[in-house]
Amino acid sequence: MGAMVTVIALISSPQAHAALSAYEPFNYTIGSQINTQTGGGSFGFSGAWSGGSAGSTVGSGSLPGYNTTGNRANMNANSLTTPLSRTLSSSLGISAGTTYFSFVLRPQASVGTKSAELRLNGSAASAGFGLNSNSGAYLIDQVGTAQTASSTTATVNTPVLLVLKAVFGAGSASDTFSLFINPGVGSAEGVANATRSFNVGTVTALSIAGNLGFSVDEIKVGTTYADVVPEPATNAAIGAVGLVIAGQWMHWRRRQKRA
Repeated sequence: MGAMVTVIALISSPQAHAALSAYEPFNYTIGSQINTQTGGGSFGFSGAWSGGSAGSTVGSGSLPGYNTTGNRANMNANSLTTPLSRTLSSSLGISAGTTYFSFVLRPQASVGTKSAELRLNGSAASAGFGLNSNSGAYLIDQVGTAQTASSTTATVNTPVLLVLKAVFGAGSASDTFSLFINPGVGSAEGVANATRSFNVGTVTALSIAGNLGFSVDEIKVGTTYADVVPEPATNAAIGAVGLVIAGQWMHWRRRQKRA
């Protein structure tokens, strides 16, 4: 019985995620430019990436710390002469509702007066989350207007998982955005690190923007918090061990029955 409990615990420890509405793992050829890329395991978009410059390329390997796949997007300093943008298959914010967005960000230089963020491109405004020259703190950016900063500052070359909860209002009503930084795995989202409200209108695309040297990985869009929070790599490894143990245990049970 003790072995059975151990096996069940190991198997059930990884977080099960519901379906995503959009996903980008950057599983493209290493060294190729991000613009014009499509496919590669991504879905939920109606076209390829556009914008950026020759310094916006596919980096080797995923960012560490989470159960990620594929490679990553690597931005040299000042490489985004225009943001890298990709149109969503289905627009968001047309009616009232909640959508979650997440990505893994690794700043590769001190922030200073530079920026690095993922943006929701809306018809009325754009909402960004990441870093935008605010004392190196992670924040919510009402692009071109103002920001609301968290108390968490960036560490160079340390990946961080950023989750943005968007509660869209109907029509021209204000939308509320909540930022979660390195949140725990599970269905409960906890307390936000920053919040800001303004109207973005209809969100038709996502874009990667900034002039800092940085990497981006695992862009996710979903209807629940659990959809967009990836498992830590350690949990995924434990889950794999659990499956092996489960197979061994079932084999042992069959042998016992034959005996």
